[in-house]
Amino acid sequence: MIFLLWICSRINILFEAEKERIFEVFEKNKIWYLPLKGCIIKDVWPQSEIREHADIDILFDRTYADKVRTLMADMGYDTKEFGKSYHDTYIKKPIYNFEMHRYLFTNDNEKTTEYYMDINQKMFPAENQKYQYRLSCEDFYIYFIAHAVKHLRLGGTGLRTLVDIYLYLQNVPLNFSYISEQLSVLEISDGEEKLRNISNKLFSLENNGNLSLLEDDEKNLLDFIFLSGAYGTIESKAKLELSALSSNQTFSFKNKFIYWTKRIFAVPARYNMRYPKLYKNKVTRPLINFVRFYNGLTKNRKYLISEFRTVRKMKK
Repeated sequence: MIFLLWICSRINILFEAEKERIFEVFEKNKIWYLPLKGCIIKDVWPQSEIREHADIDILFDRTYADKVRTLMADMGYDTKEFGKSYHDTYIKKPIYNFEMHRYLFTNDNEKTTEYYMDINQKMFPAENQKYQYRLSCEDFYIYFIAHAVKHLRLGGTGLRTLVDIYLYLQNVPLNFSYISEQLSVLEISDGEEKLRNISNKLFSLENNGNLSLLEDDEKNLLDFIFLSGAYGTIESKAKLELSALSSNQTFSFKNKFIYWTKRIFAVPARYNMRYPKLYKNKVTRPLINFVRFYNGLTKNRKYLISEFRTVRKMKK
C-alpha cells in the first residue's frame, strides 16, 4: 500500500509540474483559463499529491481552440478528440491527459447547460496570474456537485467523489444559503444532500464509518457508487437506463427492446457538438445514427459486444 501511495504521489507531482507548464503557455499567449475539479480540490486533501486523478480539466477561451491545439502539439501532445464534445482531449506518453473544456456541460441536461453557458459572470481573476480565473468557494462546490450528479445519471461516480466532498466541507467555509438557492435552480438539491450525508456518515470521526446510520436510499446510492467504478461501468449505465423504463425493476424483453431502440435511433441534444453539420439540419440529423453505427462497428466494437452481453444477461 505504501509503495502504491508513493507511485501515486510521484505521478501527481509530474502532473502538477506539467500543469504549471501549460498554465505558463496560456499566460504567454494571453488565453484566459479556469482550472477545474481536481486542480482545485486537491488542496483540501491532507497531502495534495496523494489525490489520484487520471486527467486534468481546464476551461479556456473557446475562441482560441485552434490556437490551443497548435500549442499542445508544440508541447508534444497528440490530439485524441477535437471539436466533437464539450472538451478537447490531449494526451502525451507516458501519463499525461488534459481535457480542455470549451463548455462545462453539454446539452444532455438543459438546466445545467443553460446555467453554465455564461460561466464568465461567476469567474474572478486569480492572484499572481494575468489570465487565470477562479470560482468562489461556493460556486466551485456547486459545480463540483453538478458534475458528480451528472456522472451518477450517466452511470456512476467513484468513492473518491465522496472523499472530496467531505474534505471540502470540512476545510472550506461556505455560504450554504447561497448554495441551496443555486442547487434548487439546478434541481440537484436532493442529490447534493444525499452525497453530503453519505460522505459525512462514512468519514467523520464521530460516526466512525457506521453504515447503520445510512438511510435506505443512501445505502442504495452508496452500493451503486461502490459498484459503478470511478466513471461508471457498462453494467451500471445500462441498469440506470433500464430502471427508468421499468417501475418494478424487472428487465423484460420489452424493456430491453426499448433500450436498444433508443440506443440505436435516438439523437440526443449533446450530438449537436459531436456532429454539428449533421445535427443543425433536421433532414440530415437522422444520418448521425448511420455514422454512429459505422463507428460502433469499426472503432467501438468491443464496447458494443460487452454492452450487448451485459444487457442480455440482466434480470433485475
